[in-house]
Amino acid sequence: MEVQERAAADNVGLHERGITVTVNGTVHERTESVRRSLVEFIREDLELTGSRPNCRRSSARRSPAP
Repeated sequence: MEVQERAAADNVGLHERGITVTVNGTVHERTESVRRSLVEFIREDLELTGSRPNCRRSSARRSPAP
């Protein structure tokens, strides 16, 4: 997968960014909110659910040995 962030165009506001993602030879160009993660874009828009966000919750951490 190749990811490029485009320079902000005149019609893109301060809270948006242009991205170009190439997945398996198919190019996807979008303007997205700067608050949206790349993992969200890949999972929700491209429906490629193999990518997982980094979980920082304590329940996801390994328990210490007894």
